[in-house]
Amino acid sequence: MPHRTPPVQTFEQLEQYLREFTNFHGSPVPYDFVGALALFTAMLDNLSDFSTDADYAALYESGFELSEEHRRVLERLLGGRA
Repeated sequence: MPHRTPPVQTFEQLEQYLREFTNFHGSPVPYDFVGALALFTAMLDNLSDFSTDADYAALYESGFELSEEHRRVLERLLGGRA
């Protein structure tokens, strides 16, 4: 029987699930790159649809920065060589 993940009930649970995601079956292999990318692009759609200029202004004012690892992943997704 496939591994069943309990429903997500808090932000922290959702964040942890996304950080540990390997596939929708809950097993460590095989890694579902396409599935992970679908989750990532869904979040980009969410940011595009619902965020405002004020959200970005507050983000920049807070000093938020992506980690170097996050920047490398984005570069690879955009076709660069990181």
